[in-house]
Amino acid sequence: MLLGISALIAALALLILVIALIPTILELRKTLQEVERTSANINKNLPEITENLNRITGDISSITDTGRSQVEAIGETVNRFRGMVDNATDFEQKVRRNVGGPLINTLSTIGALARAIHVFSAIMSDDRSNGQVKKKRRLFRKKQD
Repeated sequence: MLLGISALIAALALLILVIALIPTILELRKTLQEVERTSANINKNLPEITENLNRITGDISSITDTGRSQVEAIGETVNRFRGMVDNATDFEQKVRRNVGGPLINTLSTIGALARAIHVFSAIMSDDRSNGQVKKKRRLFRKKQD
């Protein structure tokens, strides 16, 4: 009899467990159906998604290649411009060395010659003044502060 009661208690416990698991099993069944629908939907759309991803990857690769070549072209342009600036700077320095010094010397000589002519004409005009000795006049005035 004890064995019969034990079996009845075990059967009742198993029945209660099964009744408690019914909602969980039903939810699991719904979840599996949803997973199945999602899987079917993914399988249906996967080729399009893969094609789009391949196209996007190709576009990104093309854009990257174009950007890289444009950056290289800009780098070459910058290097050419830098070379032109260096050439212009070298030319300017050569002009200063080769033309600037002689030009300043020539202008100094012309200025000195102009002063000499001025002094000469002043002295000549003093000599023609009726033989009278005139007071020396100052040819170049001092600058006043």
